[in-house]
Amino acid sequence: MSGSTAYPWTLPVQSQPSGLAASLRALVPQLSTDRLVLRAPELADFAAYEIIMAADENGYMGGPYNTEDAWLDFNQGIAGWSLRGQGMWTVTLKDDTVIGFVCAMIGWGDQECELGYLFLAEHQGKGYATEASRAARDYAWDTQGVNSMVSYIDPKNAASIALAQRLGAEHDANSSVPQDDTPADTIIMRHSSARRT
Repeated sequence: MSGSTAYPWTLPVQSQPSGLAASLRALVPQLSTDRLVLRAPELADFAAYEIIMAADENGYMGGPYNTEDAWLDFNQGIAGWSLRGQGMWTVTLKDDTVIGFVCAMIGWGDQECELGYLFLAEHQGKGYATEASRAARDYAWDTQGVNSMVSYIDPKNAASIALAQRLGAEHDANSSVPQDDTPADTIIMRHSSARRT
């Protein structure tokens, strides 16, 4: 997409398929916090997702991603809902401004349920990621029977580690890192329902 370019796969769905798409999105649980809404991803949300993944110049999430890789990753988060009943939410302000994404799911290479968070740069540092991640984590604990989950984090990503710690997560050096990663690439921050915050 890279700015204003529109690709066919990102254009609005027409006629009958649009009704099915809307019906499927309606099945994804919508969560609300004081300032935010976590809702099913929509095609238009990919523009924000691509910006986030293209801006990953430090490689904290394996990036920077090109459009194709961002699209495939975006779709993986959505597919999780139909394949495993867990997936990615789009995070918006109450006026539906898209500010980021959170997930509680098992993605490619993950060894267990992951709590992940990605936010646009202009919406970082305002507590939104903590607020949205707490809602996603608590939904997984309270509704899906998840007793523990992890955040896979680049050891150099101090902000992400600090966010996990604000949520009560602790470093777990004994669990397996995702497939194709090494302990030098990824640390595991464990969220446990016994330490709810």
